[in-house]
Amino acid sequence: MEKKIMNVRAVAGEICSGDTLWVGGSDGAAGIFLEALAARAGELENVTVLVVTGREPCPALETLKRAPGLRALSFFSEAVASCCTGMGRAELMAAPAEKMLSIVCRSFGVDTVVIPVTLPDGSGRCSVGQGAAFAAPAVCALPGVHKRVCLIDPKLIPASGRLEAATVPFERFELIASGDPEAVPSGRPAAGVIKSFAGLTAAETQQSQ
Repeated sequence: MEKKIMNVRAVAGEICSGDTLWVGGSDGAAGIFLEALAARAGELENVTVLVVTGREPCPALETLKRAPGLRALSFFSEAVASCCTGMGRAELMAAPAEKMLSIVCRSFGVDTVVIPVTLPDGSGRCSVGQGAAFAAPAVCALPGVHKRVCLIDPKLIPASGRLEAATVPFERFELIASGDPEAVPSGRPAAGVIKSFAGLTAAETQQSQ
């Protein structure tokens, strides 16, 4: 897939009927994306959305659950539980994290990953949020995934831990969304930083409002 840059709400327009999404967050840029996806409910059919949620209620997820044509589940509390009937909850939960994620995502047929991330660092790696640590990089690398979306969120609290468990190479993403193109800690415009890492020119950048 050719790389594209657009705003977070426009990413929902890239989702097609039949897609199965894993979304690595439910607030911030991820919440905006989920709201925009819910607004497209009447246009989509047979779309499954697995959302990594925190402890707080997730209004966007509840809205998705009521939307026609969409099947929405909290990943850890609902999607994982639904897979326990085949192999047993204790066995599934005792499996290594990467194996558990692979089993659940394969069971649902996840083909699209949407991950909130920080701006890429000097080595071209983006940190995922604390709630998606270890999970997001592992799901992003699954062989069945063919569409990888990053939601650049300058306000995201980076995950900590091993590099492989807390970050994803920026080059792995085909679709790049910037929710706040001017908010960059270094003072440089985020759009410029994103384009430099994505290898895009201004002429190649898709501007979506």
